Amino acid sequence: MDNNKIKTVTVSEITLRIKNTLEPNFFNIAVEGEVSNFKLSFTGHAYFTLKDSKSELSAVMFKQKLFYSNLKISDGMKIIAFGNIIVYEPRGTYQLNIGKIIPAGLGALQLEFERLKKKLFEAGWFDESRKKRIPVYPETIGIITSPAGAAIQDILNVIKRRYPKVKIFIYPSAVQGENAKYEIKAGFDYFKRNPIVDVIILGRGGGSIEDLWAFNEEIVAEAIYKCQIPVITGIGHETDFTIADFTGDLRAPTPSAAAELAVPDYSELFETLVKYKKILHSDLNSKIKYAKKRIDSVVSSTPFKYPLLKTEKFKQFCDETGSRLYSSLTSKRNFYKKIISGINLNTKISSKISVSKKLVLTKNNELKNSLENKINSAKQKNAHIDKILNKVIRIFLDKRKTAALKYNENLIHLNPLNIIKRGYSVAFNENNKTINSVEKVNISDKVSIRVIDGRINCYVDNISRYEPDY
Repeated sequence: MDNNKIKTVTVSEITLRIKNTLEPNFFNIAVEGEVSNFKLSFTGHAYFTLKDSKSELSAVMFKQKLFYSNLKISDGMKIIAFGNIIVYEPRGTYQLNIGKIIPAGLGALQLEFERLKKKLFEAGWFDESRKKRIPVYPETIGIITSPAGAAIQDILNVIKRRYPKVKIFIYPSAVQGENAKYEIKAGFDYFKRNPIVDVIILGRGGGSIEDLWAFNEEIVAEAIYKCQIPVITGIGHETDFTIADFTGDLRAPTPSAAAELAVPDYSELFETLVKYKKILHSDLNSKIKYAKKRIDSVVSSTPFKYPLLKTEKFKQFCDETGSRLYSSLTSKRNFYKKIISGINLNTKISSKISVSKKLVLTKNNELKNSLENKINSAKQKNAHIDKILNKVIRIFLDKRKTAALKYNENLIHLNPLNIIKRGYSVAFNENNKTINSVEKVNISDKVSIRVIDGRINCYVDNISRYEPDY
């Protein structure tokens, strides 16, 4: 064989090809195995082997990543390592470059939790825009929980104390174990087929991640997502977060807190109504007093202040005038009777009496017309006063409406979501509390950043402090 015709490559070229083949295809992977041959170099880097029953894999965790790790590595420990495959060219070997480690077992559950959480988040199941509004005054409440647990008693006690008029329907379900996820789903299916409740509470007491795992199952999340009835979750303790909490319409830190969010406080509601009743009575009394003063002012300025008294006086005047006239006519009648015959005298007297009666009737008609004109004038003035009062009330209501619109504009302006829309964001820690200082976070802490269209979950890799410029 002619050695000059053989095509050769250098060791470096082979190593480079292997590097270019391995590293892009084994990026950001999670490897589970047992730690052995753990060594800590004088530079602070950790070298060890990950193994299982059939194979071994060299691993390295450099000083910076090791420093921020909360887990102390030792031989025999079973871990899940997150990192990349890298090729160490001087020796032509490959190894796992580890960035983060968590214990196996519990770590596997946490890994599955993060996987499903990411999947459902990207699918839009956690979006605030799809969450339903919790009714303020529900008439019926459905509860899905274990009938034998302490959570159901806590929920019932709180509802009975705060809002005893509400009707409660309990769907008994296991909240732990393999069958729990199916029974929880069956509860949502029941209330879907029988729409008898205004809101549903899904709850159970505290426990480990294994105890609460039924609430991290996709089948439960799907049942909540497809439920047309608002769902409040109260699962575990305040620090426990499950997939069901993210999918539900409102999360409560405990079952008791879920009950408090589901119903109003009857005593507070009653006090509020009493307060508004007093305010309304006070406003109405003020308006009535004002109207009375205006009416009294109008009446006192008119000639009708004592209309009946004037009428009675005029009647008395008519009576006295009639009596004097009758007396005068009688005297004259007697006088003429003596002179002329009774027939002629009676004719004249009758004629005068007729004239007198006509005079009285004329006076009465004039008085009647005068009274009717004055009464009509008073009615017109009363109608004018009524228009003034209506106008004052409309002005008062318009002022209240303008003030309410101004308060509403202020609320919209101060809404944190409107600030986020302008390009800002808000950071939260694992307890869902806002982070406004570097003092409130540590390296490798898990944080979430709220932006306009969702949340960004990440880990703290570096912290830089700046002096405030104000």
